[in-house]
Amino acid sequence: MSPKHLILKNVGRAYCKIFCRWESLSLTKQSALMFQGKTECFSTQATMASEPPSSIKLNRLLLVSKLSRYDFERCRHVDLSESELESVLRKRGADYDSLIKNHKLHKEFEQNVKKAFEDAGIEARVVNR
Repeated sequence: MSPKHLILKNVGRAYCKIFCRWESLSLTKQSALMFQGKTECFSTQATMASEPPSSIKLNRLLLVSKLSRYDFERCRHVDLSESELESVLRKRGADYDSLIKNHKLHKEFEQNVKKAFEDAGIEARVVNR
């Protein structure tokens, strides 16, 4: 088997194409991908789990980050300080604490995915859309 294989894993509502070692993936409490024992691979296609592609040679990877709601609001209100932004969002009825929590969770997940690729020897970079 080749050391790197394409795995399609359903994470939330989006499908992530992940190049990694032929190891199973699971979600932790923080929804981060972790490598675990060398068992069968989770896949959306049965043929991929039994016969991994051998022609994939990945050296560099570009991860395209989605814009979180907090990032969107921050871009709309560039001139406001953090406390002023919080005040504006709360006045509109937005749950500011939830926005921050989801933003931090999103960024943490991005970093975990990036680290997983780097641990597999693949140069990874995260950019915003």
